[in-house]
Amino acid sequence: MGIAIRKSFGSYAAEVVEGSGDPENGTKIEKVTRAVDCGIAVNPDIVRAQMEGGIGYGVGHEMRDQITLASGAVDQFNFPVYEPLRNGDFTEIDVHFVQSAEAPTGVGEPGAPPSFPALTNAINALSGFLVAELSMAENGVSFVLRPSLRRLFRRRHLVFYPTTYNLIKFRDKRRCLDYISENESEGDPNGPERPAQFSCRRL
Repeated sequence: MGIAIRKSFGSYAAEVVEGSGDPENGTKIEKVTRAVDCGIAVNPDIVRAQMEGGIGYGVGHEMRDQITLASGAVDQFNFPVYEPLRNGDFTEIDVHFVQSAEAPTGVGEPGAPPSFPALTNAINALSGFLVAELSMAENGVSFVLRPSLRRLFRRRHLVFYPTTYNLIKFRDKRRCLDYISENESEGDPNGPERPAQFSCRRL
């Protein structure tokens, strides 16, 4: 179990991450519990959604997402290579409100910051391994999906057009290469650049 708390934009957000396994053989996030003190929760559904979204963004970025640059340009072009958090990454999010009569405070940005220290502390409690750099997947921590969802995620081969951000998916590499071969002779039908091939990482 890992615990963290952070005050930002006038709100207090505390988080508990419960996990199982170990970094080498696979860590599984079982549950994330969040408590938020944001004064009067004018619209509790909106506050809950902001907390859940902040947890999803924060945990996803910490687990595997990263922004890298090559020759001044960002390598990641879309979600196939900047993988958002999925339902299979953990099972449950539970959000609680601290009852207050104080004036409302921010609930947008405060959703994300506690996620990294809470998840880091949970992994450290499970194994003694302390994560000091992001992403965790690139620094010695592997994560596992729920078995029932693992089969839904398969490797896909993609043709990406940098000019227009068009993306075409193929189920196997042969079809992808055939498409590139057919279109290279005619140039890029979606822009001045020829298609670049990318392979998605297996989730």
